[in-house]
Amino acid sequence: MKTTILLLCSTAITFSSFSQIVSFHTRDSFSIEQLDEFYSSFNIKDDLLVVSASDYKLHAYDKSTGEKKWTYDIRYKSDLPPQFVGDGIWATTNEGAVEIDIKTGKRRKALPISSLQTKPLLRNQILYGTGIVDGGCVFAYDLLADTIIWKRFIAHGSSRQPYYLEDRIMANAEGDKWIELNYDGSFFAKGCDDEEVHFPSELPCARSFEALTHDEREISGYLGEAFSGFSFRIPAVAHHRGQTFIFHDGQLTLFGNKLKKQFSIQLEKSTGYDNTYPQQILTVHGNAVWILYSKQLFEFDYVKKKLLRTIDLSVYQPHQVRMEEKRIYVLSGKDGRIWALGRD
Repeated sequence: MKTTILLLCSTAITFSSFSQIVSFHTRDSFSIEQLDEFYSSFNIKDDLLVVSASDYKLHAYDKSTGEKKWTYDIRYKSDLPPQFVGDGIWATTNEGAVEIDIKTGKRRKALPISSLQTKPLLRNQILYGTGIVDGGCVFAYDLLADTIIWKRFIAHGSSRQPYYLEDRIMANAEGDKWIELNYDGSFFAKGCDDEEVHFPSELPCARSFEALTHDEREISGYLGEAFSGFSFRIPAVAHHRGQTFIFHDGQLTLFGNKLKKQFSIQLEKSTGYDNTYPQQILTVHGNAVWILYSKQLFEFDYVKKKLLRTIDLSVYQPHQVRMEEKRIYVLSGKDGRIWALGRD
């Protein structure tokens, strides 16, 4: 049974003052030209906040105070966030990806990839990731040998986050098609190689599904229809406490084990396709799931099936948002700055 929650004053608690509790904001200023056709991204690790900014530079700040640590000129602006790899940062520049020292902001070396497009996995000193390496690929990079040890073409699937499972990698092969790989780069299924196939989505072992659950069940068929649509409007997925949360076009769905649907709730009327603002599950903490949809932030108690609050972020024109501890970090499409907001 589908439950609907209407966001009226009588049915939801709205904390309009929440968005005014600003812990700090970064101080860099950007020109109208730099903010035009806005591209920017950021990432957080330990005490550092790193922004690939619209002034074509990489800026590092103290995540608690907003104090500037260093700046590196990448001559590039992108929505691909810089990634933390060991004690380095992998960032995209106008000449390809480079590794930068976290502490000093100095370039260590050029990397043999043009860009790193999704959050990587570091396992036994091997980094597994997706990016542009002679086209869109999933690849394995040996940190000690400083070389790519294998790569496999997955075309535009390189922009979709893979599932890194215990015994295999499930990499997107465009749309709802996925291929299974061993961690040595070979196909998980036998007989999958086909020299006549030009695209990975056409491989005989390619599997069709919209999302993978916490217990490795494929959400496909009639279950997946609710989450299908534009390939660039993919559903947001999170796994927590043996449950799978999926958010897509205003609707939150919760699955338990063996694809048992717990509920499906419309948190807000679908805005239809709009690639300007993201849909994202920021975190699941305790009994609450925090969801970003368009310019609204929802805190939803998934145990009581109750909307706790709605936070309007429209004043910031949120481009990217991350949540950590007691703060929400908003990358503003309006001024290009990071706004750190306190939360209770």
